[in-house]
Amino acid sequence: MIRFRRRNVEVNSGGPYDNRMSAKPTRGELLAKMADGSFLDYARSVMDDFCFTIDLHQGEDRIWFGSHTLTVNRNVAFNFFDRDVSKDEGLEPFPVVRAERSETMEVRVRPFPDDPSSDYVVPVFHLEKDAYDRAIASMDRILADYEGIRTIPDVFFADEPVIALVRDRLLKHPPVAAERSADWPSFLQ
Repeated sequence: MIRFRRRNVEVNSGGPYDNRMSAKPTRGELLAKMADGSFLDYARSVMDDFCFTIDLHQGEDRIWFGSHTLTVNRNVAFNFFDRDVSKDEGLEPFPVVRAERSETMEVRVRPFPDDPSSDYVVPVFHLEKDAYDRAIASMDRILADYEGIRTIPDVFFADEPVIALVRDRLLKHPPVAAERSADWPSFLQ
């Protein structure tokens, strides 16, 4: 029987694992679970609140998506920018920006200049430079350790700065919390 916690609620979903983890598995162990088809059951059983994917962007993709994108449960994406993007046209939801001080601003975006009904509000998460740099370095370490693994349970990296940032600040913001209602349902049930 699989037992895992989601926001401190224990869920039974049937299967060979439980939510106890003696040590963080290696990349090779996870790749083996992917090969034998047991990875998703395993990930569900050990995650605390979410699974995530990190994408590193190069070239022109960095302009639109920042240096990294961390996606939670295949649903909520946080794009990390080392420049202020709050005035960019077509700003995507949930950018994380390197800044002088930590604050969250709400920016109104109008994708069609002649249609005010198309407006939407985007929270822009500003992080102090040191906190931003720690989050980026944290994502780079995770990518180096788990290259090729697209769905990583949060519990593997609970102490990493980027996971603490996501868990303790970003996911608690009301629009993000509302967006999480559309999390990858088959994964969380």
